[in-house]
Amino acid sequence: MVIVMIVVLPTADIAVCRALKVDPRGERSGRKDARRLLILRKALLIAAFAVYLGIFANLVFFSRHASEEYRIQMKLFPQIKNSFDADLGLLDLLAVILRDGFEEGMAHIKVFNPMGLAEPYMNVMLFVPMGYLLPYIFPWFRGKVRVRPALACAIMSLAVENIQLITRHGYYDIDDLITNSLGGLMGQWAFIAAGYAITHPDWRSEIRHYRKWRRHAEKSTILPFLGGGGVCRFHLTGTDAEQLRDFYENRLGLRCKQSMIHTDRGGTYLLFEVKGIQIEVFVPDSPAETPPGRITLPVRRIASAAKRLKAGGIDCTTIRPDPYTQRPCLSLKAPDNVTIELIGR
Repeated sequence: MVIVMIVVLPTADIAVCRALKVDPRGERSGRKDARRLLILRKALLIAAFAVYLGIFANLVFFSRHASEEYRIQMKLFPQIKNSFDADLGLLDLLAVILRDGFEEGMAHIKVFNPMGLAEPYMNVMLFVPMGYLLPYIFPWFRGKVRVRPALACAIMSLAVENIQLITRHGYYDIDDLITNSLGGLMGQWAFIAAGYAITHPDWRSEIRHYRKWRRHAEKSTILPFLGGGGVCRFHLTGTDAEQLRDFYENRLGLRCKQSMIHTDRGGTYLLFEVKGIQIEVFVPDSPAETPPGRITLPVRRIASAAKRLKAGGIDCTTIRPDPYTQRPCLSLKAPDNVTIELIGR
């Protein structure tokens, strides 16, 4: 199951994407029906993940018979301790292996319960596909790939142990929490190590280009000094301060953080902000023709956002794929010839 889920499935997925000429990242494609094909690909991957979850549920719940009592095991790895015997201590055993070889060292170990050693191994392997497939299939887990997949596996393991305890299909075992979480962590590491190469067919050229850009940017630009402020600011010119406040604050939900009169330029500055995104609008005392402007904002659940906009009386375009990223996007008109584009995360 591990080989199928983290080797065969991604390999087949990338082969299908190449045959259909669709980017597996879902970020670009030359096909007009790319969005439909990417949705179909995502559905197939989720179906494969559901098959894994079905096998998973059968192994941890349905293949076991309910016991008559609740059982809790809080000792650390007792089955391992009771599965083998060694006539040498750990340090002496390592010394023999280094001096005489691995086979000679293993001769001092007698295994009399192989299943006691196999059970922790199987518990680890059971969660490796989950740690790998979560970031492979779902963008939310890729957002913080070093934390979220392993954390989700640990939570899943905790839920499994509690359900086994409640239903008595197994018992609450602290060893399983440790080995399951380790398996999820190994799957996460496998994705970090190999998943990028699978989902980025041109990874070699991309890495070469990145290294070349990085060397240039570190030495010749202000890159080392950028970032860390957490502010993204757009600058616009407007004509009616009250209309702007009504649109951006009352209808879009941005907060008017500051209103400042600039006597030298003869006008008023309005600063709207939400979650580190700032829109600064200068309203001159003498109204003049304003140039067209465009603002691009990231949003979650873009379909729900579109419904909310329409309910608030704001007309917007239908959801369409962004030409650069193939992510869903829509546009709406703001005062003073400004277009706001929303792109789904």
